[in-house]
Amino acid sequence: MRRKRLAQWRPSTNGSCCFDYCNLFIPQTSLDLVTKRSGGPHPEVKVDKDRQMVVLEEEFQNISPEELKTELPERQPRFVVYSYKYVHEDGRVSYPLCFIFSSPVGCKPEQQMMYAGSKNRLVQTAELTKVFEIRTTDDLTEAWLQEKLSFFR
Repeated sequence: MRRKRLAQWRPSTNGSCCFDYCNLFIPQTSLDLVTKRSGGPHPEVKVDKDRQMVVLEEEFQNISPEELKTELPERQPRFVVYSYKYVHEDGRVSYPLCFIFSSPVGCKPEQQMMYAGSKNRLVQTAELTKVFEIRTTDDLTEAWLQEKLSFFR
């Protein structure tokens, strides 16, 4: 399976970390599948400071928001691309592609800066429009996700 080039980051002049360039960071076949159904894969990516790139950490299949929250680290940030089967009030069904930034309270400030400084570029590159942030993994529930998605109708 071919992967697209990984995003590289470098220290910026003000000392924070940001992405120098950013190409899609998950296997293209995974992204195609995620956009077509809610069963997955749901990629979880992290910043690998030593290798200076964003890497695919894990892909989850057929996982609910409640199950996903148990897989996320409680004290380290992560980015997750999650497709969810959303049933609208009028009965229509859609599969929105959500970018979830898990930035737990209590993680190292350096990590928070690396992830927060990289989030917008990753979202733009992946062309995602449903962008959410959680500060504790307990926030990630089906009710929370439905509430967030109801804004987009």
